[in-house]
Amino acid sequence: MAEAPNVSGRGEAQTEAFYQAFAGDWRRSDLFSPRERLAAEYAERIALEPVPLPYDDDFWTRLHAQYDDGEIADLTYSITTWIATGRVVHALGLDGACAIQPASEAVAAE
Repeated sequence: MAEAPNVSGRGEAQTEAFYQAFAGDWRRSDLFSPRERLAAEYAERIALEPVPLPYDDDFWTRLHAQYDDGEIADLTYSITTWIATGRVVHALGLDGACAIQPASEAVAAE
């Protein structure tokens, strides 16, 4: 079976298990580095708890220990862009079904 192509240019393509870990317990998964888990926590908190987030000094101390200001700006822009895109897709009713096959199914179909 052929491996999915690397589209990011930053290493090997991720496995389905990597993506499934987000649906499961990403906080404890060994598939993610502490830095990646912190980015995921940031995304989750922006999406679910945006009001108290600016006042959580412990969180910001942890974030600044792992990321510089430019990286935090990039993370923030990326996270909020994806959240906004998801909301627009939902508002337009385009999220009912995904037409993209998992890479493993696409390769198997070849």
